Order: sequence, then C-alpha cells, then structure tokens
Amino acid sequence: MKRLSLLPLVAFVFAACEQATDPDRAAELSTNATTNSAAAQCNGNMGVRAYFAPGLGPQDITGLRYKFHVADNNQAGLGLKILFGFIPLYTRGAERTYSLESNLYTLGLIYDHPICTTWPLLGTRVGSEASLRLAIPDYAGLGKIGAKTFDPSFFPLQSYLIDNLPIPKTDAISQLNLNQTTTEVVITRRPDLVSDKTGWSRLVSDNTGWKCVDSLDDDTYRQWDASATVGPTTCNVAFALPESNARFIFSDCPIDFRTEFYLFTGLFKVYLWDFQFMRESTGSWEPLTHWIVADQCGDPSAYGVRLEDFEGQTVMEISNDGPRSFLPVGTIFDLPFHVSVDIKPGSDRNPINPRSRGVIPVAILTTDTFDATTVDPESIRFGPDGAAKAHRQGHLEDVDGDGDLDLLLHFRTQETGIQRGDTEASLSGETFDGAPIEGTDSIATLKN
Repeated sequence: MKRLSLLPLVAFVFAACEQATDPDRAAELSTNATTNSAAAQCNGNMGVRAYFAPGLGPQDITGLRYKFHVADNNQAGLGLKILFGFIPLYTRGAERTYSLESNLYTLGLIYDHPICTTWPLLGTRVGSEASLRLAIPDYAGLGKIGAKTFDPSFFPLQSYLIDNLPIPKTDAISQLNLNQTTTEVVITRRPDLVSDKTGWSRLVSDNTGWKCVDSLDDDTYRQWDASATVGPTTCNVAFALPESNARFIFSDCPIDFRTEFYLFTGLFKVYLWDFQFMRESTGSWEPLTHWIVADQCGDPSAYGVRLEDFEGQTVMEISNDGPRSFLPVGTIFDLPFHVSVDIKPGSDRNPINPRSRGVIPVAILTTDTFDATTVDPESIRFGPDGAAKAHRQGHLEDVDGDGDLDLLLHFRTQETGIQRGDTEASLSGETFDGAPIEGTDSIATLKN
C-alpha cells in the first residue's frame, strides 16, 4: 500500500475551498482532482465539504460541532483507511493558513503520554479498532503551533514529522475503541488570547535536529479547544495558533472530509450528522446543513458519500460499502439538522386516535444547541402525509418548563396520515435562514 504525501492533498483542499461555493466549478475541480490522483496512483480518495452559496459564507466562524458513529470497521490485520476532517483556519489578509484536523482511522495506536519522535509514530497498533485523532499540523512551516491534553490517559499527545518530511504535527489520539459508538466533536475558539505560553507541546528543529519543547515563542497566540464526548466521557485538548494566521474558521468550507485507501478491501462505514457552526458576532450555534460532493478518483460505485437513515434520523454516510449508488461529484445536497420534538406535550405515551377529527399538538423544543424560535412555522410538515399547521400561526411558549421558548404547533389528525399500528411520527421543515430540520417522537395509536 503506497502512502501519498498529505502536502499536495492539503494544498488542494485550501485551493478548492476558495472556489467551492461556485457549483459551476465542481466539474473542473473533479477533473483536476481525478487527474492529479490518477497520476500519483488513486488510493480511494474523495472529498465532501460544507457548502455556502456564493457570498453567503459567514466571515467570523469560531466554532464547529458534529456527531459521528462508526457503523462498520472490518479490516484485515492492520489494514488502514482514513477519513480526514480538515477544518481550515485563516485570518483576513494573511497569506499563510492553518488547519485543525479531526481524523478517523480504522486502527488504534496505544501509547503513553507524551511521545516526541520523527517517523513513524510510536506505539502498539491495534487492527480494526477505530480511533479519533485531534491534530494540528504545521504546514505553514513557521514552528508556531502548540498542543495540550487535559486527559492524557484517553488522549495522549504524540509529536512527529508527517511522512518523515520536515512538517511537524502533533496528534491527540483516542485510546478507546470507537467501533459501534457515537461521538460528538466540538471545536471552539476562546475569546481571549493565550497568556501562559508554557506547557504547550510542539516539535521544532534546531542545529541538532528535531526536538520537543514545551513553550511558545513571543508571538501572539489564540487558543482553540477541541473536545470529544463518547457516552458520559468528555475529553479535552487545546491547540495554540498564531492570531495573525488562524483567527477564524474558513467561511467557504468550514469542514472538508477526505478519504484515503477506500479502494482497498475491508469495510469502513461512518455516519455523520448534526453539524453546527458558531459566529463570533452571535455566540450561538446554527445548523450547518448544505454540502457538496467535491471530487473523487477511482470507481464511483465503490466508495463515496450518500444519505442514509440511522436511528430515525437522516445522516451522511461516508463508506466503501459498494457497489452501490453514491452521490455523484458536483451534487449539492442538504443534511437536515435533528431537532427535539415532543408530540402531545405532558404525555409520556403520546396516544393518538387516527380516526379523530381533532388536532395533535406538537412542540419543537429549544435546547442547548438549537433555538426553536428560529423555525419557520409555515414550512413545517407533520406525519406521513405531511400535514401543514392547522392554526394561522405557531405559539411560542415554554412547553417543557426549562425557562426558554419552544414552538408549539397543531395539526389536524386526519391530514397527518398516521395509521393504526404506527409507533412514531416525524416532522420536517426549515429555519427562517433556510436550514432544513427534522425530528421524530414516539406515539401510541388507539383502536377507536
């Protein structure tokens, strides 16, 4: 298995991101990517990224969050597949950029914190046990990166040279087997600058070679926090980056997923959903729902991206579960954000008589990550037949008693299409900004 250097790949990511908001560029980008990959031997590479319409990308993104679930990971021996998650960072007017990474590997790497090496990485490799690597590479080549882990037993640090090239990188690698687990990743930038410049691990070069130091230089730095929550456990990592080059997440494509080695045998299937971003100007989370399939090399029926259902919600699947139909290059698609729904608030069973000529109350709840007052009531459709709201407008009230406003709507039972034996009902719609949403709650249908 030949490993291609990541440097051309990352350069392509940043260059393509600058033009990703123009759908007419998709075919050209795909042709370039396919040609470049074929020339270097295609390793099962494809890309899908968050998409904003031209000129509408927020210019002050300081946070990103999403969930993923490793559904299948079946590799032979120490077989390797990687799902890179590039989060480009920039400062307006600066030539150099940086990238945070949230990468999924099909194998684990067990080691004690900390490790400072060159290449290859040290530790015990464990086949077919997925791991998450929160990382900061120094593609800018300025020696101005730093990393800290606050959970060294679960996310120890390892600093090394990428592919033995003079490109330092520090990874915090999960020590848990993430197969068949759901993980939430949250990336946020702190509002204040780094004041304590000690304790930051980084790999630098001097006249004697490469070595790890534990302090930053005299430049001005901003701290980016990364957390991974698996079940009840949340692990935290921090990265220090120069304020002059890494103040915001790149507005044109806040996150860019890239596959590697997906043409080789061994199934690797990952579901991703509930993407959100945060603006510096608002400090609140907003759904990130628009995506574009950017490029691909190799057999398009062997691996790629498609929409699937997972536990009653729409998710983005990235896998090599072929031959099946994947979304073609250039496709712009929506990934709905999952909202909390309460059918017949105040009832645990949510009993519904399908023959009733009354209405069904349904609440969209405000949570820590979603503001129900941003929902456009006119867009909401409920039940199998997509019933519209029965009343002229929705009602904003505190339905669940938690002190914030929820959206309460009513739907005529006969228009919903709910039938005897149904055990759940769903709604869909949009926010006022056009972000698609969906939600589901359980019901119990009555005989009469």
